Amino acid sequence: MKVIRLSDLSEIMRISQIKSANIFVVHLFRHPDPLMMSRRTGGVFFMWRNKYLVELDDVSRREKIAWEVFNYCFDNIKVFKFVRSQSWLQNRYIQITHNQLSMQPLKTARKIYDFIQEEFPDSIIDYIKSITEAKNPITKVEITVNGVKKYQHKPLEVKKNSTDVVNSWKEF
Repeated sequence: MKVIRLSDLSEIMRISQIKSANIFVVHLFRHPDPLMMSRRTGGVFFMWRNKYLVELDDVSRREKIAWEVFNYCFDNIKVFKFVRSQSWLQNRYIQITHNQLSMQPLKTARKIYDFIQEEFPDSIIDYIKSITEAKNPITKVEITVNGVKKYQHKPLEVKKNSTDVVNSWKEF
């Protein structure tokens, strides 16, 4: 099995021409609000398409963030339309939301493994539990944004209790 990440699913057409290709598409997507909020750190926002940081107090830069949200949504709509237009993909495509993965990580992972017709090994179950069921919640870091103290989980920390942090974006 080979896993590849595509932003434009139409690129899969070239791969599908390979007779031995046994293709399954797992489309992971997230609501744009928490996606954009997760990219904020200390009043700064990361623009994925252009790979640079944006300060949030500049109106023109806020417009760029709005375009980033628009592009993210537009790209997902393109994927949905593409999948519907490709009859061979109908039983080879599954949508998984970030919320599903966070709230029920084992159930969702099992669903993915069943979908791709692979065994769900105990080592993966153990790994998922170790990174999503942290026994000692990560201490929150205090940050100040525009003079207001806020608390956020440590950025880039991979051991969290996923059900505790799935809606933390609403705190901002």
